[in-house]
Amino acid sequence: AVIEYNKKYLREELGFTEKMLDDLSSHTNRGTCLTQEIGVVEGRVNFLKKRLDLKRSEMQKIAQRQPTLLARDNVAQKMDYLEERLLLDKSPLRKIVLRCPSVLTMSMGNNNIGPKLNWLQHRLALDDLALSKMIQRKPQTLSFNVDTNIEPTLNWIQQRLDLDDAALSKMIQRLPSLLGYNVETNIEPTLNFYIEALESETGALALVNRD
Repeated sequence: AVIEYNKKYLREELGFTEKMLDDLSSHTNRGTCLTQEIGVVEGRVNFLKKRLDLKRSEMQKIAQRQPTLLARDNVAQKMDYLEERLLLDKSPLRKIVLRCPSVLTMSMGNNNIGPKLNWLQHRLALDDLALSKMIQRKPQTLSFNVDTNIEPTLNWIQQRLDLDDAALSKMIQRLPSLLGYNVETNIEPTLNFYIEALESETGALALVNRD
């Protein structure tokens, strides 16, 4: 009865198709919202809509992209943390969640939101405002892994373009999505192609990053 109730709510209120519901049912991790007690999912949806001033269509988009969010009971604490840590008010937080709803499902522990922000701030010598602006420009940065994406990419770009720390920081603040690219399969071959074509490393890197 609980699962059928939640399926009905997801279908009627959040626009889930039968295929989406079947997918939730077949994937335990994604389908945990189906087993929430009656009324719990509605409460979380209403909270998000009010807290972030979301239209129904926006809430539908978030729920369909990140259904596990509807099964989390610590979303308010994460939003409080992001607002404080990144100097945000409702409007920029709303934009971050709309662009990358998975930020509200990430752990606060090792290699996740808190430590990741601290690592980026230290590595790029950013003050709190600069860090906030960079995350607002590319909130998906919070989903990148420090060990497998961010650190090796930073090190490669710095060495390849012979940048000092300040120049590297300036570049990443302008093009933060570079941090999510794989060096061997994306950045290096594409950069080399454009460098040869344009005879300009700076212009080439801008073309590699198609944000």
